[in-house]
Amino acid sequence: WLASSSEGLLNLQAMIESWAARPDALYAQRLVVTHPRIGQRARQLGWQRVFETKPALPNVLQTLAELPS
Repeated sequence: WLASSSEGLLNLQAMIESWAARPDALYAQRLVVTHPRIGQRARQLGWQRVFETKPALPNVLQTLAELPS
C-alpha cells in the first residue's frame, strides 16, 4: 500500500474495515507513507509495517525497491 495523505489513509481504513473478511491481515501488509505524520497516524490506526519516504517519485520508487519481504 501507498498513502500520500491522511485523508487517503482514512479512506483506505474505511474500505478495509467495511469489506475485508480479515482486516488484521491487511494491517500486517507493508504501507509506504510520504510524511511522518501520515506514518504516525497509520500506526495509531493499526498498521504494523510502516515505511516513511519523501514524496518525490525517485524516493518513493527507491523505498518500494528496498522494502523487506
